[in-house]
Amino acid sequence: MPFVTNGVYWVTLKFDTWRHNKKQVITGKRLLSIEESNQLRKELLLNEEKVLNAVEMKDREIESLKSIIKEIETRDSKLGVPEPILAALEPDFSDEYDAISKKGIFRSNVKGISSYINGGWAFDSRHIPADAVSFFVANNLIEKSENNKYSFTKKGIYFLKRFLDEEVR
Repeated sequence: MPFVTNGVYWVTLKFDTWRHNKKQVITGKRLLSIEESNQLRKELLLNEEKVLNAVEMKDREIESLKSIIKEIETRDSKLGVPEPILAALEPDFSDEYDAISKKGIFRSNVKGISSYINGGWAFDSRHIPADAVSFFVANNLIEKSENNKYSFTKKGIYFLKRFLDEEVR
């Protein structure tokens, strides 16, 4: 009887091993040996070191570029740019602002439109009237960007800043 049980035991072991191997093949997973696991850890540590070194190099490069920019800015500020040239570079919307800012449609909707634009939302006709949006577009204060959303133009930013400055006073 012991010989028969030994044979059945070995057949059971072989069957369990075969079933386990087939299961690994089916799932496409293979267990890692200790050597493979250690090798994988070493590779991960090496890659992590490479990434950290690359980040450090880029940080140093960024810092050097910032210092170069500061040097250029200080050199340019020492040279000085004449006032007439500066005035020509920045457009003056003050006359237009004085005319447009007195209109009720501008005053009553500028904060709402600003909230929608800064929030990245599309305009809701229940809160922002269509004629207000048309007014702002027609006066080149806002422009349509993407996904039915709007953004301020340079002129619109100037008007908004000036409006908010006046409100604070």
